[in-house]
Amino acid sequence: MLINSQLVKDHFGQYYKIQISRDKSAPYAIKAEQFSNNIQAAQFINNLKAPISFWSKIYNSEALVVQPVKNQYQLINALAELFSIGKIKAFKMDATALSESSPEKRTVKDKNKNTHTFTSATSLLISKPREVKTFSDKTEAKKYLKELSPDRVELQNVAKELDLPVTDADDELAGLIADGLAAGTIVVIVDRYSAPPASASDSDTSLHEEKDASYGPESSAAIVATQTDEEIICELTKFTAKCSHNRSVDMTDDSAGIILLEVVASETYEKDFEKITATIKGNALCGEHVESSSSISPEPVSTKKSSASNIYTLSCDKFTSPLQNIWLPSVKPKSYKIYPNAHQTFSPSAIAIDVYPKIKWNGELSYSFGGKESKRADNKNEHKNTTSKYTGKLELEYDGEKRDLAADYNDSIDQILTKLNWITKKVDKVLDYFDGGASMTLTVGWPNIKITYATELKEDEGSRAVINDYKLTLGASPLIEIKGSVDFFPVLMKSLPATHGIYKVLEQVKKGIGNEKGIAHLEGEIKLELSVGSGLHVNFVSSGTNGQENNNNKVESKIDIQFQLEGSITAKGHAWVIKFEKSYKVGIKSGFVGKVIVDKDDEGFYWYSRFLFNGLVIYFTKYDKLEKEVSNSSRKSKKFGVIDSLTTQSTKEWVCIKPDADEEAPYETQRLEGQAELDASDKHYLIRF
Repeated sequence: MLINSQLVKDHFGQYYKIQISRDKSAPYAIKAEQFSNNIQAAQFINNLKAPISFWSKIYNSEALVVQPVKNQYQLINALAELFSIGKIKAFKMDATALSESSPEKRTVKDKNKNTHTFTSATSLLISKPREVKTFSDKTEAKKYLKELSPDRVELQNVAKELDLPVTDADDELAGLIADGLAAGTIVVIVDRYSAPPASASDSDTSLHEEKDASYGPESSAAIVATQTDEEIICELTKFTAKCSHNRSVDMTDDSAGIILLEVVASETYEKDFEKITATIKGNALCGEHVESSSSISPEPVSTKKSSASNIYTLSCDKFTSPLQNIWLPSVKPKSYKIYPNAHQTFSPSAIAIDVYPKIKWNGELSYSFGGKESKRADNKNEHKNTTSKYTGKLELEYDGEKRDLAADYNDSIDQILTKLNWITKKVDKVLDYFDGGASMTLTVGWPNIKITYATELKEDEGSRAVINDYKLTLGASPLIEIKGSVDFFPVLMKSLPATHGIYKVLEQVKKGIGNEKGIAHLEGEIKLELSVGSGLHVNFVSSGTNGQENNNNKVESKIDIQFQLEGSITAKGHAWVIKFEKSYKVGIKSGFVGKVIVDKDDEGFYWYSRFLFNGLVIYFTKYDKLEKEVSNSSRKSKKFGVIDSLTTQSTKEWVCIKPDADEEAPYETQRLEGQAELDASDKHYLIRF
């Protein structure tokens, strides 16, 4: 294998020329090997006899962004991708292009003693002959062969060496060779004849003859000058690229390879374009290096050339869909490569310039979702929303302008709390249970959200890198709050068979029976107790550099909203010497439990919620108490068979609406290996990467 010419051989003895972007373009008639996918390209690479150092050099030269590779497997895969997209090409070499094929048998001399060597066009991939003859069509090629006038043996030798059919017919042989010349697969290398210089003895015998002009005084001076030029060699010692803010990188013999410098620049705003000064230094720089010291790919905005130095004006790629690039670590740079021209020592080295957009985000948003009220009146569920309010800014500073994208981000905020619509449905389910006469109001307190976000792409003064610092905060006070009231007792008394008797007592209590001093007296008290109210607050802060968090920012807030609606009847009185007290309690129990988690994954920062409806349970408690009248004689008490004291209590429950099934599976919190991730539809993203 020849590293200098990038010529490698496979396990079957076939040679290939590995062509990189800096090499001269291949002749049009030569086609590179084609690979349909990365696997096919990797198999091709593994079949070539080349050391890892060779492939590493090729990769460092051609990769758009040089990523560190940990082993040979990663290197081969990275190269395979470059082969697949045509960034690196492989050309199959013909035997006539290599030294193992004798050129004498393919060489014909013309009448001026110039030699014409017929060879495969692939030879031009590894050599740079002074003169190459090519032909536009077969007619031109046949005319050339006629003027060259090779004999039959010479034609047969050329055809045999080039793997063409060999015949005894001169015209047929010439036609086959002309076909190859016209197609471009065969080329002719011409070496012009020059007469050898006269020997010393020849000079002595021709002293009286007129001397050739080439041996005059001017020629002697030219020979001396040539010898002097050979002694003073153009040698490149350093290649430097410096940005507008005096951050620079140097390339020397010891550091040759692909060296990276990251900068920020505008897309169209000329004031914020980046200017890179590329300078070469060396010993006895030749005119070629002074006039054209370096080259760049792709084309910059402009180039200003000076002695041994070029100034390249660079811009970033077009920045589209800002809200999809609000997470700056995901923004990709535009990559340039600057090469020192025509110098073997540094080939195929280059300085890579990655240009990031000059961009800055600064946002502070407040969003009040107002309130949501749900109630049942006239056997109909009603829901009413109060007006939401959205204030603040989400300012993008880019390309010399500032744009406020708060209104566009509004859609993202609306999606954050879509999950909370379950509340309306659950409330409907409770309200629908009652078939009339109930007056129930349940108020849902929606969040007052505040989001702040600040980040910027900027050049790091102490390194070659572009960095970004970010800070994201989310506050929701409250995220959700529920308060309510209900007057359900009369309806509830009628709805359950077990409470019919209680309802009759209730009617009597309302009217009152007897008077306090009479033999029999009954008076009652109706009391409605209500307890509903709970809220959840969320506070979240994340900060870091280049997408790496400073600490663990996962926030988990739990919510437990339980409410109980209870009505009670108490009837007290006496019948002669007996005091009695009866209490009845009827109520409902329900509620919600759940949690909200703020976290991040490969796609961005998100939050998700898990809520569980506890169902609707109606309960009935009966309490009885009897006591003897202490002031009366024991004889009267015994006459009626009344014991000193008796207390009884019993409770029964009816499940009217069953609880929801558990909405959270274990894998969604534990995320064990091999188990599914959290359902993407449950994630509400604040910022996507």
